[in-house]
Amino acid sequence: SGSEVLVWQLSDVGLEAKEPKKAQKKTTCVLSPLGKLSMDAEFGECTATCHPPTYLHKVLLASSTGQLALWNVRSQEKVHTFKSHLAGRKESCAITCISEVPNVLDLIAIGFADGRIVMLNAREDRVVMEFQQVQGRVTAMSFRTGAGAPAHLVTGAPNGSFVVWDLDKRRAHHVAEGAHHGPISTVHFLQDQPLLLTSGRDNAIRMWIFDTPDCLPRPIRQRCGCPGPARRMSFYGGSD
Repeated sequence: SGSEVLVWQLSDVGLEAKEPKKAQKKTTCVLSPLGKLSMDAEFGECTATCHPPTYLHKVLLASSTGQLALWNVRSQEKVHTFKSHLAGRKESCAITCISEVPNVLDLIAIGFADGRIVMLNAREDRVVMEFQQVQGRVTAMSFRTGAGAPAHLVTGAPNGSFVVWDLDKRRAHHVAEGAHHGPISTVHFLQDQPLLLTSGRDNAIRMWIFDTPDCLPRPIRQRCGCPGPARRMSFYGGSD
């Protein structure tokens, strides 16, 4: 939270703290963080994290000022600060989400609050391609995977729509308007399947399948709850 990032040892989760032999009563284990990464004030608040494949002990941290940095969680030191995604930008814009590109080493997708989407080569600190989501803030991202699957990226928007991007043609492939009532919070492709899960502020989760000849999504399942605070309740059924 804020300008501080805590590092936890997942192998310690569920283990109880060591107690003296004379202590018979078990106590609840309180897991302490392994360490913390402290960013300077110029970095701003940490808004997203990502662990690229093959980057041993390293994570990418994105910020509310648009900065992106590579940190070593073992030594708790900053390795590199990326610059290419900010080239030519007069004003800073918050990074809202980041994701590694599956099956492509060193390639990272970055989503911004102004709708900008950047594909960044992390090894070379070089922008590979850019998109602009006219629906506004990029709220979530997910890549489609699978043998023979098209190179598609799906991004969520604050108006309840999601956009399918064709990475080969470098343009928008489809816009699913009104997928949710309110901002989309999560999009996720099931691994190696043409199935997309979306969820939003409307307390709904929906499943979409990409099975048409032109690779357009259609809804197949959904689970919806009350989209807002409960305002009225009543009993139903028999008196018994």
